Amino acid sequence: MTDFSAITTFLEVDYSDRGPEPRDPVFLFRSYIVLLMTNPEMELTEWINEMTYPEVAKSF
Repeated sequence: MTDFSAITTFLEVDYSDRGPEPRDPVFLFRSYIVLLMTNPEMELTEWINEMTYPEVAKSF
């Protein structure tokens, strides 16, 4: 696996100190790479909805 730890350092200035604990940007980036490798025709919004509401996506 490739080391994407520099992504966290690069994006940490854009993360807010308030609100819930943010998701690790490396996790999100790896998930996006998997999407591109397995289902490149899927739109980003559709992918986000599927990750956010997996039970709804399975019903379609």
